[in-house]
Amino acid sequence: MVVAPVFKVTAAGTVPKVATFKVAGVFEAGHVRIDSGFAYVSLATAQELFEMPNQANGMSIRVDDVETAGRVADDLQRNGAGFWARDFMAMNRNLATALKIEKFMMFIILILIVMVAALISPRP
Repeated sequence: MVVAPVFKVTAAGTVPKVATFKVAGVFEAGHVRIDSGFAYVSLATAQELFEMPNQANGMSIRVDDVETAGRVADDLQRNGAGFWARDFMAMNRNLATALKIEKFMMFIILILIVMVAALISPRP
């Protein structure tokens, strides 16, 4: 059951629009926020549920090179008529920061291992 942020005034008061869907498949992105909060439906179904005929309030664009995503988002926002664009890294700054720190720490650990190995290796 999905509760949409569209409200109707009835004799019982204001109630949200509710729809029931049959789950056809499960997709795991590996990110808790995405896995627990997203459902994919057809555009026509979403337009009907949210009472937005012939409209869409968002879209996703996949780029071939992840390194260019930020530039593509900036170009869309700058050149698009009223577009608001964010790339994955901007939306998940904490994850990006954690990955950078992890990469740096692995480099430091590897350097330390090599240094220790060089110091304790037998001399000829």
